Amino acid sequence: MTSYAHCRKERLYAGAFGFALVLLTAGAMGVAFSGAGSVVLGTEVNANGSVEYLCLGRSCENMQAMDW
Repeated sequence: MTSYAHCRKERLYAGAFGFALVLLTAGAMGVAFSGAGSVVLGTEVNANGSVEYLCLGRSCENMQAMDW
């Protein structure tokens, strides 16, 4: 096996390993995001006393409507 072929094979394995790590990380983030309900990033109190929520995730429609 020549040096070029060995280097090419090594780069292929490294690329496949890096791609697998990216897929694993994306999958873990997807599972964590789907398991979490809603995350409130911030709130704002209006002049009339009502509260607006800046919500991220699922089931945000159950919060009060945001009218910006």
